[in-house]
Amino acid sequence: MDEVNDFYVTLPSNSSLGYFPKNTQASFRTKLSRPIILTGAWEVGLSEIFVPRTWFNIGNHNNKYSITYEETKIVEKDYVEYDIRVKIDEGTTDEDVIDNINQSIEEKCGHFVLFALDHRNINVHTAPNYELHLTAAGAPRLLTMLNLPREDRIIKTSESFVFRKPSKTNKDNVLKIIARNLKRHFIIRTTRFNHKYTDMDNLHHELFQHINFNLMQTGIGGAADFVFDFKEDKVEITVQKNVELEFRLLYAPIFMRMLSMTKDVVLTGKTLHVLQKVDRPPLNEYFRVSITDKPTIPEKVKKTEHLELEVGFYKNSEQLFSSFKHLAFNHLANNKVKIHIPDTSTVNLQDGLRDLLGFKKSTLNGGTHISDYQLELDGGITEIYVYSDIIESHFVGDTIAPLLRIIPVMSTKEDQ
Repeated sequence: MDEVNDFYVTLPSNSSLGYFPKNTQASFRTKLSRPIILTGAWEVGLSEIFVPRTWFNIGNHNNKYSITYEETKIVEKDYVEYDIRVKIDEGTTDEDVIDNINQSIEEKCGHFVLFALDHRNINVHTAPNYELHLTAAGAPRLLTMLNLPREDRIIKTSESFVFRKPSKTNKDNVLKIIARNLKRHFIIRTTRFNHKYTDMDNLHHELFQHINFNLMQTGIGGAADFVFDFKEDKVEITVQKNVELEFRLLYAPIFMRMLSMTKDVVLTGKTLHVLQKVDRPPLNEYFRVSITDKPTIPEKVKKTEHLELEVGFYKNSEQLFSSFKHLAFNHLANNKVKIHIPDTSTVNLQDGLRDLLGFKKSTLNGGTHISDYQLELDGGITEIYVYSDIIESHFVGDTIAPLLRIIPVMSTKEDQ
């Protein structure tokens, strides 16, 4: 090396793994292809360092968050509830009290629950599938009037009670009526009124057209549909949800024989029937359609969605904030983070994500929140310290170490 004044040596971190298997990008040794013998006085320095950016500011330790929010679902119920308020005013006669109760019930649900005063007794009449609910908290005066203890009571069948004068009060008594399994029944003729069925070869087609027409005329068009297949000589009967078609041999013998039915049957869903020839039209025959009323109500339910940010390096707050789903952030001038959460929602941040965004709490409820600390996007790495055993150890602060160079970490590649 006597003739060389200066030279460069490139020392890749992964070039000598066969000799130094424990090498990493952060700490490594390199075996030279041949020895370098230096004679005289030489200065050794670090010219360039290339560090692959393998660290991320968003990793598996700080990329998880969840959002709990309120969602409105339409729920189908098997029963209908009626809350009825009754006031027993001072100075009202017993007969007027009963009339007021019945009038309040009638306005809500009709005559399906009825109070009747009979001298010393009071009769409570309930229609099938109807229940009267009285609670000690909501209807104490009504319980007293029925001579019942102040305990919650359900009346499912008509009963008679010894009448007891209730104390008058301006406070409302609340009773609840629940109707279960309510069905509406319709009789559907299999033929059209005053129609002459003279074309027996076309009888099937005419009948199913007229049945669909009769369903519409009854006000329940679409509850069931009869579709005739000319080629296969079959009929597909489609019955909608909560609807039943009831066929009885007593009321529709010819029509049922035409549908290949040999016994009483209730149809739901979709059914396919092979058609049989009949010698006469099913005049004056009918079947029953039953529709179960199931009301739908809006119901608020809590739903939690667990989400993750994609692991990687985010250059700035705009890139980071746009990666969140369902959340809106603002980067304030003081480098803090502002987030608005709907009143009915809650956000839970993984501890590492909480720290990166600058919040003290991991759980943020509905409202506007400003972080306690500044946003930290450098992944906790602000400088790289390069140590080398090619130089002697020296004082670095209050520590002796072979520190060769301190390299600041910049946010963009051009600055590194």
